[in-house]
Amino acid sequence: MVRQQQWHFYIAGSHKQLVDLILREYIASSYTLPGKKWHWKMRTGGLLLSTQVESSPDISEDDVLFATSTFSLCELLSLRPSLGKARKVLYFHENQLNYPRSKEEERDFQFGWIQILSCLVADVVYFNSEWNRSSFLDSIPAFVNRSPDKEPKGVAEQIRAKSQVLYFPVQISHPITLSVNSTDSPLHILWNHRWEHDKDPNTFFSVLFELDEHHIPFHLSVLGESYEETPPIFAAAKERLASHIINFGFVESKEAYYAILEKTDVCVSTAIHEFFGVSVIEAEAFGNYCLCPNRLSYKEIFPRKQLYNTQAQLRKELKDLCLRPERVRNMERRKAASEHASYYLWKNQKKEWDKALL
Repeated sequence: MVRQQQWHFYIAGSHKQLVDLILREYIASSYTLPGKKWHWKMRTGGLLLSTQVESSPDISEDDVLFATSTFSLCELLSLRPSLGKARKVLYFHENQLNYPRSKEEERDFQFGWIQILSCLVADVVYFNSEWNRSSFLDSIPAFVNRSPDKEPKGVAEQIRAKSQVLYFPVQISHPITLSVNSTDSPLHILWNHRWEHDKDPNTFFSVLFELDEHHIPFHLSVLGESYEETPPIFAAAKERLASHIINFGFVESKEAYYAILEKTDVCVSTAIHEFFGVSVIEAEAFGNYCLCPNRLSYKEIFPRKQLYNTQAQLRKELKDLCLRPERVRNMERRKAASEHASYYLWKNQKKEWDKALL
């Protein structure tokens, strides 16, 4: 039997979902660190994780070492060389070569460099979408060329040769039930993403402010996790859109969260960063019509008719849906949406993960 070790430092959000799944399905032992201060964990994670394991662990070529791109696998292997005997599987939730920064931040060269070195020492590298894979590989030459020394040749090609796409296995721990809202009630708009700048909440709420100013009827549920530095637009929106709000804030209970998704009509994303999109898949699984920007991983997940190019296009489409909610309020459409999302659920991705880890 193949034994597996899991190495992961960032235990929060979708990262935690994946950790819990792999622990349940595959892992014999797991080594993790809390999901906070990720900048420092990225720099020091290899050392911190190495202290959790004995200096000479019992490892053979039959073992699988599953690691994520959120720490230095290269550093870990240098501190615990015997781990190198195992087949090293590296998984990318996101890549630092294309991760957007706020205006106050500058890109830290070390983060991208850590991920490149981790790829080079891994036996196989999986990405959670083709967008994640191609954007990372295509950015390597220019990124490496920032070094004042002569650019190493063939780095991207080495990684490309052992890289594949392995979609994130979305888990919905609740029976999926579909329902259709009454046609005489306002369109129910959903936002279920992290409350951070890379999800571009300013664009989302700007569109809703305009709809409100023109007295366009709609209901609103704003879910998702918030952190210490929440963009101020959320507080402004809670006050300004109070008459539209049905739910506002993180929902701890999964059952309660899914119950809300069952009652919403349209899930909107305005993200400037998304390497997969767990939240939109969850919403679609419960029949929501997803409207996403024509970029990032959305282009490989959703049909063109559900993608918009500009804020004006998003505003126009939402306005039309608000005035004609029957466009998305029929059981046939909700069933089709749920069926489309089911491809990315664990039950349909398990075979691919078995191939990767067994």
